[in-house]
Amino acid sequence: MGGAGRNQVRIGSEGAHLCHYSPLTAFLLDNPVRRALLKPDAILGGLVLPGMTVVDLGCGSGLFTHAMARMVGDTGRVIAVDVQGEMLEYARRRCERQGYGSRVTWHQNSPGSLGLSGPVDFVLSFHMVHEVADQERLLRDAHAVLRPGGRYLVAEPASHVPVTAFEQTLETAVRAGFVVENRPRIPMSRGALLVK
Repeated sequence: MGGAGRNQVRIGSEGAHLCHYSPLTAFLLDNPVRRALLKPDAILGGLVLPGMTVVDLGCGSGLFTHAMARMVGDTGRVIAVDVQGEMLEYARRRCERQGYGSRVTWHQNSPGSLGLSGPVDFVLSFHMVHEVADQERLLRDAHAVLRPGGRYLVAEPASHVPVTAFEQTLETAVRAGFVVENRPRIPMSRGALLVK
């Protein structure tokens, strides 16, 4: 499995807005109020199971990474991917304090591709696809790393991503080889569960 590669989709260019690291930004992305509103365990329930290998793509400060690490159990693995080393370090420290550090591989990538190999069972992109300049490349890379039948949950912030832009993302996902399985209701988000 990947993790050693240092290639990634370019994020935060050509009009995309990257949430740059600062201690305040990291806290705003993962704090008790946001956890209570979004309910990561409820969003991921039934999708992330013990023993799975899962990817938190664009993990930021680790709001969903921590939930995934609990859910995969001692026999599973989480690959937390972000372009910002500071965000990964913040998430890593929190995950280790919670006792889940050994379940997570931290992967900082750089422009080009995800730099991951599969297969993995599940991929999550929570409120980050709109930050990617080359969405087609991102979706093709996510498709390539998933096992056949693997699922990819994409959730975009409703406040930043209009319906038309989200539909364009889903059209790109279908071109990349995904099938839209359903559209789960996710607080403050537009969501789609994709299947390889």
